[in-house]
Amino acid sequence: MELVATFGNDDDGGPVAWGRRRDGEGWTGVALADHINAGGQGWWHPFVTLGAVAAVTQRVRLTHAFANNLMRSPVEYAQAALSLHAISGGRFEVGIGAGWVEAEMRGAGLVFPSPKERAERLREAVVIIRDLLRGGCRHHGAHYDVSLKTAGPATGDPPLLAASLGGPWTIRNIAPLLDRVEINPLGSATRGGELDWAGLGAVTSDDVKALIDLARSANPDAEIGLSVFVAVGDGRSVKSMANAFGDGCFSGLAGTPAHVSDAVLDLERFGIDRVTLVPTTPNCSDLLAPHLF
Repeated sequence: MELVATFGNDDDGGPVAWGRRRDGEGWTGVALADHINAGGQGWWHPFVTLGAVAAVTQRVRLTHAFANNLMRSPVEYAQAALSLHAISGGRFEVGIGAGWVEAEMRGAGLVFPSPKERAERLREAVVIIRDLLRGGCRHHGAHYDVSLKTAGPATGDPPLLAASLGGPWTIRNIAPLLDRVEINPLGSATRGGELDWAGLGAVTSDDVKALIDLARSANPDAEIGLSVFVAVGDGRSVKSMANAFGDGCFSGLAGTPAHVSDAVLDLERFGIDRVTLVPTTPNCSDLLAPHLF
């Protein structure tokens, strides 16, 4: 089972030093989230930052967890993907999601559509990005109208295409288009425009298995990934996250490094190919690495 570490906005040393450390460990890849201002703080620009990380790493794959389709034109995203793929020597993998933080979108003067429209937009964006990565796009849809032969440098084999999918409609309609399906069992907990902590703790193993089975049914040939929140340490914020996780499927993903590492490795029981760890407390990757590898 592959493991991907996501940079936490409060991680020591900034993303470039953080990425260099991950390159020397056993992680399959490193990822950045795509926010402007969430949680009351500014965030690193994912395209710029991943380019810098690419320059100081040699082994780890690079991706987003996950690019916000409400903030990014799919044409711009395809251009950035092809550029990052070339700069990194073929190590970039597309990762895109529908966008979910309503306050951030409205604060930036952007539109925050309904869940239905966000899902529809994501599907169209995946079609456009996939076509542009693989030789040109002519798309005339409800939300995008694109006609381009290319959107970036020629890079040989295109990066894997993954989308964060959290519900039956998105899995049925988007998973068949993907090389890797990134299951997001927390989708129902974010559909309202902010994180629903009660919904987070209510996710069960059966919920996760049902999404995986649906993804395999929609696209039997795709790799399956799983995105999960983690909180590592023994401070107040970790205990708060442990309370939020409750007794649900992710109850073991908040606690000491050894405890969380065991819970992460136990996720292999779902038969998935990859787990992406999204930190909710500082320095999760540094704390987990000695126990995972």
